[in-house]
Parts: sequence; structure tokens; C-alpha cells
Amino acid sequence: MSRSLPIDWALKRVRAICGCFNIDEVCQLMAGTGTGALIACMIALLGMDIDEAIIAYSCLIERVFSDKKMISTSGSGTYKANRLEDELKAMVRGATGDENTRMMMQAEAKEKCRVMVFAMSAHSMTASTPRIFRSYQGPNNQMPDCPVWQVIRASMAHPELFKSMTIDDGVVPESLVGGDVGCSNPTRHVLAEDTLARSRYLNHVEILF
Repeated sequence: MSRSLPIDWALKRVRAICGCFNIDEVCQLMAGTGTGALIACMIALLGMDIDEAIIAYSCLIERVFSDKKMISTSGSGTYKANRLEDELKAMVRGATGDENTRMMMQAEAKEKCRVMVFAMSAHSMTASTPRIFRSYQGPNNQMPDCPVWQVIRASMAHPELFKSMTIDDGVVPESLVGGDVGCSNPTRHVLAEDTLARSRYLNHVEILF
């Protein structure tokens, strides 16, 4: 859980002072790839308390990564993608009541902490342009408004771990792999959100990667 330590510390500090915390009041944008995307979605999108997120994260990682495939072929990953999908669906269902809750479920809420999740095209992993899923309408490279579990699944699909994830909510289905393959540090893409930066004065941005 080391990737979440900065925001873990910050939120616990706010909670110690105020008695509670509201992620929407202390953070305006969270972005991540891989497990960083998982953490961002748990806290900023699904509304988990930081302690709930730590427990959910630990349980998911233990259940998913304790079961290796007996035989792993090239490109299929070492671990079972369907196990990851089942755990992600259960996590979302537990938080919202609907496992197919979508990324942009609260897109119109102006004061809501926004979320960016990064993945890469399986056919151009070395390209510098990532596929970006957002909880809001972004200025460019906007991906379809997919279920949260699909978005996290795509961002965690590192070829050595899981097989690629096909997103078919758009006009043309696309196979995606984890964002950390070609976009391990999405900072410049986050800071390039000019429209967002101008329309909302960003005082706190959390990037998890």
C-alpha cells in the first residue's frame, strides 16, 4: 500500500484535526495507473474511507495474487484475469450496490474530486499517448464511460500479470493493457489538462503510480 502513503498521511491528518474528512474538500483531482488507479477509484470515486480502502485493497491483492495459473502462455499473464474481474465487481457492488456503476456517474457534480485512470493500447504499447478514462468530460483522448471495474481492470492489465482487457463500449472495440507499460508516470498528462486547470483552481492533485 506504499503508493497510497502520501494521501493516507494527508487524510489521516485532516481527520485528526477535524474529526472526519471529505475527499472532495481536500483533493480536487486524483489520477493513477495500475494499482494507483485502483486506489484513486476506491477513495475518490467509490467514496471509501481511507481505512476501508486499505482493507479492501489488501483483501483484493491477496485473493487475486495468491492464485497463479497452472500454465501461462505468452501475453496471457501469470494470474487469472477472471479472478481479478470478480473481485473488482464485488468491490464496486459493495460500495455502490451496483457492480456496473460507471466512471461518470457523478460527472455533473462540480465540487466532486475528479478521477483520471490511464491504460495503453495493446497494439501500440510504446506510443506516448495513453488511453484516459475520466470521471468527467475531458478535453481530449476521452475514453467511453465504462463500468468502474472494467476501467481498473484495463489499467491493471500489465502483460506479465494479466491478459489484455477489451473495451467495447465505444464505436470500435479496443484491447488495452496496463498504463504502467508505456505511461508509468502520468504526471505530464495530468498537468496538461488545461481546461480543467483553468476552470477549477487546482490546489491539490494526487497522482498515484
